[in-house]
Amino acid sequence: MNTDNGQLTPKIIKGHCPKCGPDRLSDVKGEHKREESDEYDGWITYYRILVCRGCESAFFQSEELISELNIEAKRNPYQLFATKYYPSPIERDKPKWLSNFEGERLLAEFGIEKRGDLWQLLEDVYGCLNANLAIPAAIAIRTTFDKAIEILGIEADSFREKLDALLENEKISQDEYDELEVLVDAGSAAVHRGWKPKPTELETLVSLIEAFLHRTFVLREAARQLKASVPVRPPRRPKGGNA
Repeated sequence: MNTDNGQLTPKIIKGHCPKCGPDRLSDVKGEHKREESDEYDGWITYYRILVCRGCESAFFQSEELISELNIEAKRNPYQLFATKYYPSPIERDKPKWLSNFEGERLLAEFGIEKRGDLWQLLEDVYGCLNANLAIPAAIAIRTTFDKAIEILGIEADSFREKLDALLENEKISQDEYDELEVLVDAGSAAVHRGWKPKPTELETLVSLIEAFLHRTFVLREAARQLKASVPVRPPRRPKGGNA
């Protein structure tokens, strides 16, 4: 807080509001500063409780600054090293159709023995996103895709062979093959090489798995129900027939 003529005025900074998005003016409702250093570096971390000036949502920010110590033991200017938020900026709303994974008829049709296996895996994806766990989120997305392939009855050793089988069985198109190949490669990079996707990259990965699951499981059932409700077209009368 700043003091102006004996009156406290709120400190205002920009933060990533969980509802309004990045660079939103926010009031600092509480702040704690922590300083650390060793013989090489110095750190300052600010912990802040922020309230968005637009929607009045409250969220948490931690801002870490770092400075190298030079030969004369004089600190260089501090540079921003990392900024974190809770709720996470990569938080994503669940699609409305997600509840359809719990439909008993749909699950029974695909032979899902344990109710909600596929649904629960997708729930884990959103849980990782909302906890700002980028690497586990990428891994969970690949695992969800692998489970979906299993439900479709595809048996193969490698993901490449599974994708080939999906294409050969006309479960996906060539365009979808190319997109899902990216999803698999991204998940493998997270598992084996510790690759951490950026928020925009995670958005793409989640969109890919949502599109595949929606088309393969949910949209198929919705189209079947729609077909049953559409009136049958009456037979055409032969030309020249009597009225």
